[in-house]
Amino acid sequence: MPVADISVAFPYHNESKTLRTTLGLISRQTLMPREVFFVNSSSTDDSSQVIDDWIKENQPRFETRFHNVFEGTDTPSSSKNVAIKRAASTWIAFMDCGQTFEEDWLRRQWDYVQAHPEVDLVSGGCILAGTGIVDMSAVAQTYGYKIFPPTVPTTLVKKSVFDKTGLFLAGRRAGYDFAWPLLLGKLGIKRGINESVVIRYIGVNYGDSLGHIFKKSITYAAPTVGIPYYYIP
Repeated sequence: MPVADISVAFPYHNESKTLRTTLGLISRQTLMPREVFFVNSSSTDDSSQVIDDWIKENQPRFETRFHNVFEGTDTPSSSKNVAIKRAASTWIAFMDCGQTFEEDWLRRQWDYVQAHPEVDLVSGGCILAGTGIVDMSAVAQTYGYKIFPPTVPTTLVKKSVFDKTGLFLAGRRAGYDFAWPLLLGKLGIKRGINESVVIRYIGVNYGDSLGHIFKKSITYAAPTVGIPYYYIP
């Protein structure tokens, strides 16, 4: 299996139910990365043990190096930063646990940047739909029903870009992923959009009850207060 000069970052928090799917998808990529970092965002379930057991059993089969790390982070942005600082590759890719992605995800993004040398990064998108009427309604009123917003998960980016932008806003559960592309634009960093790369949530997309929706809305809205360049209501 060919290996590219890419480091992949997966932050995770209490993802034991979906981690085996994630591990299977990343290990079957048609273009494998040089290394993969699973960064523990203060999980309280057995997610870390699931990853450790998988690495112990499967690492000998791969040229790719798999790492499970914990540096006390408890948000997606801070955990991504851990992987960025540790990455030894020229390129770094981001993906979330709890998402389905194609087994040629990395190859499609790699082929895109090879065909478009003018771009410093390329993103795909996450299409949300929902698993029932409550979840579907929440998606429609927040991210949008079955639309294609470019997302940080799916993104392949030159690591040197972070020398210009700095790391992701630390300690942010949400908002940092909207503010970062705006900063890219202000700095003149070119971002490609590859519409052939699509990810989807496994299970509930936003919330399956009014209580869950209310709690998540507050949890995700509060961290965006005061983020530079971020003026989305």
